[in-house]
Amino acid sequence: MLEISEHFIRILDRHRQWTLLLGLALLIAVLYAPVFGMGFVTDDFIEVGVRHDDARDFLARDDVAGWWSKFVERALIDPVSGTEMFRPTRQFIFTADYFMWYLDPVGYHITNLLLLLAACFVVALLAWQLTRRTSVALVASLLFALHPVHTAPVSEMSSRGHVIAGLFVALTVLFYALPRTRRNTLLALLSCVLAVGSKETALTTPLLLALYEVIYHREELRHEPRRVMLRQLPFWLIVAGAVALRLVLFGRLSSRYAVGSWSWEYQVQGYSLFALAPFFQDITLEGTFLFFAALVIAMVLYRSRRQVRFGILWTPLALLGTLAYPPQERYFFTASIGLAIAFGSILAQPFNGNTRWARAAGLVVTAAVCLSLGAGSIARIADFRNAGEIVQTVLAQVKTLHPTMPRNARLYFVGLPEVVRKGYVFNNALGVQYVMQWLYDDRSLRATNGLHFPVVFNALDRTFFFEYERRKITERADLVQALRERVTCSSSRKAIVWNFGKDAGGWQAWNEMEAFQAQDGALHLRTNGNDAFMGSPFIEVPPRDLERIEIQMRAKADKRTLNAEVYWQTAEMPDFASEARTTFQVNADEASRKYVLPFAVRGDAPIVRLRFDPTDAPAEIQIERIALYCR
Repeated sequence: MLEISEHFIRILDRHRQWTLLLGLALLIAVLYAPVFGMGFVTDDFIEVGVRHDDARDFLARDDVAGWWSKFVERALIDPVSGTEMFRPTRQFIFTADYFMWYLDPVGYHITNLLLLLAACFVVALLAWQLTRRTSVALVASLLFALHPVHTAPVSEMSSRGHVIAGLFVALTVLFYALPRTRRNTLLALLSCVLAVGSKETALTTPLLLALYEVIYHREELRHEPRRVMLRQLPFWLIVAGAVALRLVLFGRLSSRYAVGSWSWEYQVQGYSLFALAPFFQDITLEGTFLFFAALVIAMVLYRSRRQVRFGILWTPLALLGTLAYPPQERYFFTASIGLAIAFGSILAQPFNGNTRWARAAGLVVTAAVCLSLGAGSIARIADFRNAGEIVQTVLAQVKTLHPTMPRNARLYFVGLPEVVRKGYVFNNALGVQYVMQWLYDDRSLRATNGLHFPVVFNALDRTFFFEYERRKITERADLVQALRERVTCSSSRKAIVWNFGKDAGGWQAWNEMEAFQAQDGALHLRTNGNDAFMGSPFIEVPPRDLERIEIQMRAKADKRTLNAEVYWQTAEMPDFASEARTTFQVNADEASRKYVLPFAVRGDAPIVRLRFDPTDAPAEIQIERIALYCR
């Protein structure tokens, strides 16, 4: 048995690279197993949906030229935000994924995990190349594979560009650090091109190569700077070419954000918190300074280890490409490579001595750190799996409510969550449209998510309102019916009148009202605050036709005079607004009084609803009549 064990150990040592690769594959497969059941989320629907539509629009009729034109467009214009970009590498991998997996999310997740595996393995190779220590390579790859900050770009297909960029940036540095042969130089240049074509964060790649030269070839840089500069020049030209191409194509670098859009404190604190995950859930500015002080101390204590300095300084340099954007987990993918290398070296050998107790201490600390990172990743992966389950729940419930949809149907959702437990669900209205089109296999459907239901009057037979709350979808068919029953002025009827003889006439108590009921020929109510208001049923009155509103009412309150307001909402307004109102004073003397309110509504969009705020203090109100007169 002992001979068999020794023989097995020798085999593992002889094939340590394959052993490490297999071990990382098993670790990633187990750690990320929950993502296989999460499906698509957030912007995934858009990224996959546009490629699906391109294939059906052009390849289905053998229009290869048209498809190629769209292929180039997807590499230059972000389908999610519509902003300019230059990401041909990402576009190629996304398109290849579509042809391999079609609309099956499991296949896309497999690709993401393979990309993560490749990145982890390259980190291990780079750590070994810099240190020539297998233990450092192993620990660095484990730290990188287990870090919770990577769960976001790996779990969401729409964020995979950061994984691709990190992979090719690491490959560029690896081939650059290998012995200088023509093959290695060409592979480094190719990797740099692919990195820059993946994500804008990769534009800092030449800075990382320059850092490598400063730390590892200082003497050569001092005595033969021209040789080093010539070695660096092609990589800087690649980045310069990418920047120049953006300027030529778009006339600017970015139309969305600019450097300085976010304060440096916000940026530094955000990325420091990502680096310290999952050990810290929040961080102050003072805590951030302490973290940086700890990094400086680490570079001093381990100043004999160049890889520690290289890895720690790698991180801020890699983040320079994110200065125009708010801190996001996915932006930290490339930067975290440096931390994995630096702390992989520290944890593999915490003390410079090579005694048995020093190795044991390093093993214990490494195990504790890896367990903590793994637990943090499991929790974050559960967040993303939960987001995917919410998406599937929404789709199943909508399909149950309506197994089929008429062509050109309009689906309006309110309350669909953007983020649940730090996992993105629906954070883009276009994504809601794509997922509904997939659900019914009908590209004529239009769907959106908002804070309020819009007021629409046409095609009500093809209009559907859905409300989401606590994982339940409720159809608001009552709103569609209320829109059908809207009241309008006409040539034969020049007024819309609510007498409240039998009921509230469709008016509803919306805020700070009680005892809201029709009796004795009036609408009785009691306001219990200073912001009480009620809403009318739906109407349809063009502004040019509205002449005045009359309100007959009684009021009783401690104050003799109350302030009242009438708001109006037009079809172009998502909700009532302070600029669309008229105010008047109410006498609280219990006498029946008529208040005549002239109106001046701007625009041509029809008035669709009224809001009446009868008082600005607690009072007892009797509304006998509300009448809207048309010309």
